[in-house]
Amino acid sequence: MTIMILTVSVALFGCGGDDDEGGGSDDQDWVVGSWKSTNEAQPGDNTGWYVLNTFRFGGTFTFNEFERGYMEESGSGTYKTSGDQLIVTLDGGRTMSWTILNDDTMTWVDYGVTYTARRY
Repeated sequence: MTIMILTVSVALFGCGGDDDEGGGSDDQDWVVGSWKSTNEAQPGDNTGWYVLNTFRFGGTFTFNEFERGYMEESGSGTYKTSGDQLIVTLDGGRTMSWTILNDDTMTWVDYGVTYTARRY
């Protein structure tokens, strides 16, 4: 009986919260701050277009999309890191995976277009 209680206790309490779930772990704190995203694949078609992504402690972020100096769209969501990937989930449920190139640059593909985000 003691072994069974010990096994159940370890199963319930021994595997505490996983830092990769829901964001906010120390290993992803480096991403906190503002990142400016551009579409470098088609710079002529996107003159004056960029997205300002702001990542916060606790795994949340906001974005503001600008075109020719005017905000066109904004939104928010959550993020977490997994290896060299930054997993971004928009409030509507859409999930995207960004590849972390180094401490100052990330890239991702959205609808076939490559975007780059640099620390701002």
